[in-house]
Amino acid sequence: MNDEDNTVPQLVKKVIPQIETLVNKLVTKLKNNGWLIYIGAGTSGRLGILDASECPLTFGVSSDVIVGLFAGGDTALRQVVENAQDNKSTAWERDLSTAKNNCIGSSSSRVKITNSTANMST
Repeated sequence: MNDEDNTVPQLVKKVIPQIETLVNKLVTKLKNNGWLIYIGAGTSGRLGILDASECPLTFGVSSDVIVGLFAGGDTALRQVVENAQDNKSTAWERDLSTAKNNCIGSSSSRVKITNSTANMST
């Protein structure tokens, strides 16, 4: 596990230019009344919710600008709700992926983000 942890800094260093581009686009959209929306499930989704809850105090943004959505809702944050991430009928209660918003999906698996998915955050 420690060997795997040691690979993280090198991997992050390789994508710093892409991270910078994403952050610059995020800031522009937030300045134009957009939102930052974290969407996730499991541990990685819980970390997105945690980050969203910390942003108002840390960065002085309104709590309704940084939003965290978790598969299975608030109940699933505290107890396991099997297959909540696969329930398409409750996946979106409203359309949050407008051009002025930023959607960031979190996953603990090694998922390659395709251009079509990345378009939500461009």
